[in-house]
Amino acid sequence: MTTRHSIRNASTRPLSITALALFLLLCASGVWAQPSGGPYGPLPQSYPLPQTGRVYIVAPDGLAGAPGTLAEATTLEAAISRVVTGDAIVLRGGTYRTGGLQLNQGITIQPYLDEQPVLKGTRLATEWEALRDGVWRTRWTTLFPAQPLGWWRREREGMRTPLHRFNSDMVFVDGRLLQSAGWEGELGEDAFYIDYDAGYVYIGIDPTDRQVEITAYDIALHRP
Repeated sequence: MTTRHSIRNASTRPLSITALALFLLLCASGVWAQPSGGPYGPLPQSYPLPQTGRVYIVAPDGLAGAPGTLAEATTLEAAISRVVTGDAIVLRGGTYRTGGLQLNQGITIQPYLDEQPVLKGTRLATEWEALRDGVWRTRWTTLFPAQPLGWWRREREGMRTPLHRFNSDMVFVDGRLLQSAGWEGELGEDAFYIDYDAGYVYIGIDPTDRQVEITAYDIALHRP
């Protein structure tokens, strides 16, 4: 994969959702090498359409069967399935909730002009069940339990770094990342707990009129 202002040969290691979203934001905002005396923060940046290869325009509301033009944008997933080396994927601004994408072509991925596309590996959680003591839960099918790293020993690290810290799931409320808890009794407004055996996610904050996002993918884009 080649990208504007990026490395031409994509690594064989999976690219995380967070890393890819940050990269696309940096592309759109032009945040690269800036002088030590400022200015600081995002700088306006506009990227012209590539002039070589076939260009696929994608959008969060694109249609999989669309040709991928400005008038008829396709989806990111559809574009990735069609591109060949030398082509380009141009992302319109907005939020793309996707992941697990595979690509083994030398292509360009860039924003459209000065728009800001964001890839998120989460889905919105909208169906919550109110329990007692200020706890809510929802059933969730895409969970990512993980094993501890090699340095972890229960007798040394169990109190400081409990096992649930190694799991790859994340929960956000109105954009705020919650911290994992070991059981329902540890919940508060800043924590979540996951019962992996039953497939439930628990939070200690009322989800009414709030945007709650839960991990749906643990990989954004990778080369098989």
